[in-house]
Amino acid sequence: MRSRALRILDVPQRREALVQLALYLVVGGICFCIDIGGFIVLRHLGFPILAASATSFVVATFANYLLCCALVFRSGRFSRAEEILRLFVIAIVGLGLNSAMVWLLAEILGVNPTLAKILAVFPVFGWNYLGRRSIVFDGRPPAVMVLLAEHVRTRRRPLGSKLT
Repeated sequence: MRSRALRILDVPQRREALVQLALYLVVGGICFCIDIGGFIVLRHLGFPILAASATSFVVATFANYLLCCALVFRSGRFSRAEEILRLFVIAIVGLGLNSAMVWLLAEILGVNPTLAKILAVFPVFGWNYLGRRSIVFDGRPPAVMVLLAEHVRTRRRPLGSKLT
């Protein structure tokens, strides 16, 4: 009897959506490092907390857009200009959420600014993924990701089988 998780993954759209979310997590992790690393560097250079937070967030957003276009989402649903405009609307709301969270944690509750910046990532991640998937991009994965997912699916072997 197959597990429920394997039955769910049998539906190609669900499998693609899960692979897409996994890739977005990887992209998000890379951009998280860009965001936090930039924040730490800017704070070390003497930038105020919110200026450092906003600057590092914008740089990470550009990196996220480029990586999402290459790996996660199919672009072209809108013209490039409209796609970027929509991205910035999502990013501005995300920046507001991020800055409000950093301000609340660091300035009001006295949490270490770097820890506040790290904690602010979690609620913004959900907003960014859903906004990009439904408002900016097509929502479908790029063709290369679909081919990769299909290749991985067809290459599955039972546990203990020999590789040839």
